[in-house]
Amino acid sequence: MFIYILDGFIDVRELARLFVYDPDACEKFITKIIDSVDIDNSGTLNFSEFLMLMVKTEGLDGVRAAFQVKIKILVKIEISV
Repeated sequence: MFIYILDGFIDVRELARLFVYDPDACEKFITKIIDSVDIDNSGTLNFSEFLMLMVKTEGLDGVRAAFQVKIKILVKIEISV
């Protein structure tokens, strides 16, 4: 059962429901996302293409923040071992 709220927006829950009911739509959606940064047209993302996607969605500051958190976690693990 779908509840349609015609407000012009779709939230995460609504999008997730769509993908559960229509896996082909999910694949097409993800393909478009990958194609938007897939420079070598391989159909996959290498690390630099992944970073481009991250910058595109999170901005440069968001990517920096994500990597700083990861580095802090790794340093903490190494120190405590």
